Amino acid sequence: MWVFAADTPMDVDDAGHARFDDDFSPSPLGTQDEVRGTLSRVFPAFNWTDPTWGQLEGDGFSIEVALDDEDPCRTLILFARGNATAAALRLIDATGWRLVVSGTDGWMNLSADPDAGRRAFEAYLSATIRAARMERNADQSAASPPGRRGLFSRLFGR
Repeated sequence: MWVFAADTPMDVDDAGHARFDDDFSPSPLGTQDEVRGTLSRVFPAFNWTDPTWGQLEGDGFSIEVALDDEDPCRTLILFARGNATAAALRLIDATGWRLVVSGTDGWMNLSADPDAGRRAFEAYLSATIRAARMERNADQSAASPPGRRGLFSRLFGR
């Protein structure tokens, strides 16, 4: 998810994707110290052992934040794993910041279904894993000598 300041215009194209003017320059979110402070106020468990890489472990999700050398900080990228939708909405409520979801390229702030991006990515990942397993199983079956059956097949006749 890309994070922008609260005054960022939330324009969308006809498909509902976030749209930025060619001359768009994001307003600062704050200095790096202010951004770390804001994230830590919203999520006290944020770990800033490395001041350029914040980590948050939640119940069923994790979020990592990379801060680059730019100060003041104009945008952030949140690397979310698991079901971090509620945490992202909490960040929006607490800060007014604007979030673009990478799975949908839409503004989470405007979405009737803010969890759609996570579900779309989960479905893509599941389909990819399923296809890889099917391919691996097909390769293993082709590599088995003809007439040779596995233990399960011999025991249960299947």
